[in-house]
Amino acid sequence: MKTKHYRFLLPLFLFLLIFGLSSCAKPERPRLVIGENPINETAATSSLALATTTSEIQQQTEPPVEEIEVHTRIPLTIPVVSGYAIVKEKIPVLDIYASPDSDSIYSEGLTNPGPFEGSRTLQTTGEVEGKFLEVILPRLPNGSKAWVLSKDVETFYSDKKIVVDLSDRTARVITAKECSVFGLSELSLTECKNSNNKVLAEAPVAIGTDSTPTPLLDAVIDYLWERSTSSVYFSQVYGDRIFGLNQHSEVLEDFNGKRPAIAIHSTSSPELIGGKVSNGCIRMKPEDIEIFLEHVTLGMKVQIVE
Repeated sequence: MKTKHYRFLLPLFLFLLIFGLSSCAKPERPRLVIGENPINETAATSSLALATTTSEIQQQTEPPVEEIEVHTRIPLTIPVVSGYAIVKEKIPVLDIYASPDSDSIYSEGLTNPGPFEGSRTLQTTGEVEGKFLEVILPRLPNGSKAWVLSKDVETFYSDKKIVVDLSDRTARVITAKECSVFGLSELSLTECKNSNNKVLAEAPVAIGTDSTPTPLLDAVIDYLWERSTSSVYFSQVYGDRIFGLNQHSEVLEDFNGKRPAIAIHSTSSPELIGGKVSNGCIRMKPEDIEIFLEHVTLGMKVQIVE
């Protein structure tokens, strides 16, 4: 009789044993799913390395995923470095957005080339949100921000900048490596900092009058013009060379029907250098601006201080 009971209990005991072991097994890790492609939780954020070149650094970006429904927002984490973005040649009009959301697109974009000829160049803030990159618009008021699609531009930063000091009416080209972000300099942090603020060129300038003062700005060069090679005409007042900036006079609404953009330019009246004579632009002697040209690139940062 006891044998019959044991034969009955043995299958029940084996069933409970197998069930108990399976219920205590380590659960599968949660996964984030984009479309049909599973992505492990540990890959939800990424830190992207930045490639180093001799004179400028191009941020590497991951190609955006298009036409795929994203069920969970996946932040793209990269070092925050302000610099500049050049719109790709194949983009005739750059779409701009009020926020990092495809539904916030503005009715009008930015033409490319622009503002006159050459690649459209925009100042960046270093902020990235998913497939969007934040930029400073070349519009009034100064510092107006918007978002563009990262896939439409190439991003860089310059390791030099121009600093215009209104107090002594002097412009200087100085070294300005980004030392705080790993990968943007081939030097150690200490060596990088010690190499910064080295004056590479210096020259006296003329600035705006009291009624049309030169504004304090943190801008970039978005246009390079040279009289002998350009089809765009500018008055002889500008001399033969212009470094156009992406920001503007803060007292003029327009200038000869165009946006009142600030520029660093040559002059046909070098005897006025050192004075307060312009509508807000920075004037340089022709021979000095040619020296600066050796260091200047499209997208280079320009700071106007006092």
